Amino acid sequence: MNKAIATLAPLFYLPRETPAFHDFMWTEQRASIMMAPKTTTPVMAPKTATPVMILKKRLPPSFISVVAGRAFETVSEEMDERQKMALYFHASKARRLQLKEAGHRLTYADIDSILSDLMTIPRQEGWTSCFGYGWVDLPLCIACAQYYHSDIVVGDAEHKTFVRFLGSESGRDIVSFLLDKSKRRLVPTDHVPTEAWFELWDYRKPLRAISHYKIEELNDIVHKLPYVGALSKKSTKQELYTAIEHYCFGLTRPTFEKETV
Repeated sequence: MNKAIATLAPLFYLPRETPAFHDFMWTEQRASIMMAPKTTTPVMAPKTATPVMILKKRLPPSFISVVAGRAFETVSEEMDERQKMALYFHASKARRLQLKEAGHRLTYADIDSILSDLMTIPRQEGWTSCFGYGWVDLPLCIACAQYYHSDIVVGDAEHKTFVRFLGSESGRDIVSFLLDKSKRRLVPTDHVPTEAWFELWDYRKPLRAISHYKIEELNDIVHKLPYVGALSKKSTKQELYTAIEHYCFGLTRPTFEKETV
């Protein structure tokens, strides 16, 4: 034991002149060196890139944006507008009744479907019309005409027919569209020749009940349609009515053959 103490004693009682004293003794100078923060490798700041101007690209004009008369920059912005319109009609039973009376034999279930389509932007084809199956935007015309107080006119250039969706105020603007049957969408246009084309009674029913017309009126409608040839003036009222209805639905092309003198 005494031998071990004698061996370790020089390590703890070193004279100041011994070089090991400066290596192992804790001094204020050594403490300042040990407590100094470690220096880190300097990081080079990245070069500042040349600022690039990013132009916001607006969405292509949709049916809603054309009727509303404003452009939407994002899908979210258009959805906000559509939901605002749907909530406007949901908030009042009188407004829902107004929509119901704006179309032919619309039920409250139909109105709920229209308002649901407004809030979801449907991709499926679920509506039938005089122009065929799958026109999602046609029933929306009923709500948009009432909400924006504008008449909406949709024309079929192939059959020279059109349908009008009335707004809720007089002296309103008219927004016109043509049917793009290849893509099942409505294309904005400056003008639909309503003076020369035949106006459908409703987008789902081209004519009123047959009792509403005289045979002379049905003959005038046939003359207004662009094709002539097959029907004669001896055709019955029911034959004329059915021929016009089939023509408006795109099933046939009725023609009118004038009698030779």
